[in-house]
Amino acid sequence: MTDVQEPQTSLLTDEEHLANGSACNDVRVSIVDGPQLNHNSSGTSTSKIPKCNHLTFSCTPRRLAIMSIVCGYSCVGIKALLLALKAEHEENQQSSRYLSRRSRRLSLLSIGLCVGTLVFFPLLLICLSYILAVAE
Repeated sequence: MTDVQEPQTSLLTDEEHLANGSACNDVRVSIVDGPQLNHNSSGTSTSKIPKCNHLTFSCTPRRLAIMSIVCGYSCVGIKALLLALKAEHEENQQSSRYLSRRSRRLSLLSIGLCVGTLVFFPLLLICLSYILAVAE
């Protein structure tokens, strides 16, 4: 009877902090063949797999700006995207943070204005129709 060992896989995660304060997670898969495994005296193989306590969603200024173009007012979203791109290529860290913060604010403004418009106009029409019904 032959002892056949299957390849063992493990996930390796690296978190890289960018200049604009956001984080980028890279996930690599490591495949180890049977003969290269570390064996204990009991014959079982060991592997160290890093444990992640929590999952984080990193919303970079570029992603937020693109979402504000699609889901908000695109003219404000485009300005936010230009600022986000400028912040990524900026050498000075303080200037990069300022541009990144400004880009996030414009993105949130774009999305907020669109949501506000979608909520405000139906309410305005309801109030206007109520006022016209009472006036008759």
